Amino acid sequence: MLKNKFKIISILLILTFFILVPFAYADNEIDNTTSTENTNAENVKTNYKKSDVYLSGKDINIDYIVDGNLYVCADTVTINSQIGGDAFIFAKKIIVDKDAYIFNNLFALADSIEIKGLAYDVYSCSNEITLSGNIYRDIKVTANKITINGVIGRDAYVNCKNIAFNTEENSSNAKIYGNLSYSAPNEITIPNKVVVGDTKFTQSGFKNISPSQVIKNYLLSLCTFIVFVLLIYFVLSKCKSDFQKDDLKLNASSILKTFLLGFLAIVIIPIIAILLLITFIGSTAGLTLLTFYVLLIFISLAIFTITVNKYLCQRAKITKTPATIGMLIVSSLVVSIMTKTPYVGAVLYIIFFIFGFGIIIKNLLPKNEKQKAKNK
Repeated sequence: MLKNKFKIISILLILTFFILVPFAYADNEIDNTTSTENTNAENVKTNYKKSDVYLSGKDINIDYIVDGNLYVCADTVTINSQIGGDAFIFAKKIIVDKDAYIFNNLFALADSIEIKGLAYDVYSCSNEITLSGNIYRDIKVTANKITINGVIGRDAYVNCKNIAFNTEENSSNAKIYGNLSYSAPNEITIPNKVVVGDTKFTQSGFKNISPSQVIKNYLLSLCTFIVFVLLIYFVLSKCKSDFQKDDLKLNASSILKTFLLGFLAIVIIPIIAILLLITFIGSTAGLTLLTFYVLLIFISLAIFTITVNKYLCQRAKITKTPATIGMLIVSSLVVSIMTKTPYVGAVLYIIFFIFGFGIIIKNLLPKNEKQKAKNK
């Protein structure tokens, strides 16, 4: 369970950098920082940024106060100052130095992470992470090796292969004031008095997957879904399906009817198919219906995405095919991200899936003459 949660955290971090964050590429990170606020020149100080900061480069050194969120994509990132909001960092090496103070969350994806300063909460995915500073609240990390020589104010949730502590006599700085929940291939010996609360161990077959591999796997999943949605879209276009021809007029009543229709169809169709299969005469029909049912399950999410995209295009008055396809790619991306969101992602997936199933059944059912006349 811990391992799955950490994977989801790392995936969200990747999305933050590759999809949602418009980086400002520059050689000098201070001079070329892009702000989300339009501030007057006299209000912008060299050592103070009163806004969100977006940076990208090779070696980034944050030695000025950021009164907002920090977004960085670089080779090496070093923080030597205060960050007023959250810090989203994607790099090969991350150093939160002794003078660093991150007032909110640190979301980090890197090969190595070293925290010497202070952060409120830490969410990270890395090959190696070393904590010699202070975490005010919780730390939730996945890594190959974790070294704890600092203080964690509340709970630690760890997915790892190995945990190391500062065990020098009379000089141990390692302290977890809350609970330690860790997942590893084998149980690890925890020094006495390091964990104030309870320690919970879960055995797992930990695999040392590099951050780059996590990125590749997730991007592959995104691209596969987008390509599949586009394929279904072009098939429907060639078939001149009702999915493409009908105007969409969504309201509370039609949404509820479509959802209920999808839910009932998901439950009733397999029952009918099974009843047909157990009879000698209807076995062929039952097998055909079951095959059709599996096909609908396979394409339901894509149909939902295409329908939502069509509605958005109608509202935005987008009629040209290239623009429609561009919107469809964006819609596919958004749906894919939403269904992978922690905790609520599974619920959203089920809702979207039922809607997609209902949309298919609704379009397959015969229409009355009035409805046909409206669609002409």
